[in-house]
Amino acid sequence: MAMYGASRAALELLTKAWAAEYGPTGVRVNAVAPGPTRTRMMEAVPDEMVNQLAGLAPAGRVAQPEELAAAIVFLASDDASFVHGVTLAVDGRPGRDVTRVGGDVYRSEDLEHRSQRTTKEYQHEYIRNCRIHS
Repeated sequence: MAMYGASRAALELLTKAWAAEYGPTGVRVNAVAPGPTRTRMMEAVPDEMVNQLAGLAPAGRVAQPEELAAAIVFLASDDASFVHGVTLAVDGRPGRDVTRVGGDVYRSEDLEHRSQRTTKEYQHEYIRNCRIHS
């Protein structure tokens, strides 16, 4: 989990740095941070695991690839001509009523039920489940 957090932070900082460096020459640099998305790779994942991922997503479902594509098309379009150095979260998260805990995002109503367990416990459970199903 530490490697994921480090690589995501590196991507966000690199996006900002390149936007600052190349922006004056007319180049826009932005990134997209997707949530769980239904892809071909996801087809190999058991339905139980997909449902578990969907339950963790703030929207309560996994995204369709077209939803990510729409965000990417927007960032590449002239409509986003004044958007520079942004990492756009396309994760179904509403602007409020979600909370970040140790890098994870939880819906507010879920925090009450999850308050007895730590984020690390959920991460270890997720890793165990991945190993069981692989």
